[in-house]
Amino acid sequence: MKALSSRAKHSRDALIRSGLELLINNKEASLKDISAHANVGRATLYRHFETKEDLMIAIGFCCLERLGDACKHIESESDSAVEAINLLFHSIIPLADELRFLECLEMLANQEPKLMNIYMKQMQDTWNLVERAKAEGDISNELPTTWITNLIEGLTYAASETLAYGQNTPEEVAKFAYRTFSNGVICSKR
Repeated sequence: MKALSSRAKHSRDALIRSGLELLINNKEASLKDISAHANVGRATLYRHFETKEDLMIAIGFCCLERLGDACKHIESESDSAVEAINLLFHSIIPLADELRFLECLEMLANQEPKLMNIYMKQMQDTWNLVERAKAEGDISNELPTTWITNLIEGLTYAASETLAYGQNTPEEVAKFAYRTFSNGVICSKR
């Protein structure tokens, strides 16, 4: 794939942003709706994305990239795995739109396995973080790692849905998620 000109990149990015914004609120939004919202002509849209599914896959990659970028600092800024989990909530919850879009990842992954590979790597990173917290004695070994990893994913889902209502800030919701997590699985130090 050849490099895009800055104008083409701007158009492509606008289509991805508009697609994300419209599709999280209306999965039936058409390519025509998305191109109009992006202020991009339909011919330009079709130069970048032949189908709605192609656009959705591009949005999926973009969302996963943003989530990955948001988490890059966590390991270097945390002294423990539990602190890293707290930073994880604070890093990804502000990306609520991306999280909400990725709820349809399974459908997209069937068409583009690379999406599922990136998602599975991110889930493996969370799994490893939970295992580290167990090794550090902060999470009980009696709780299955799968359970805790799914709990973290469920809390991020709850956070993204809560933010969609617009009544709380991402910072507040991240605190709710971590408090719920810590009250449920963190061992009390004796």
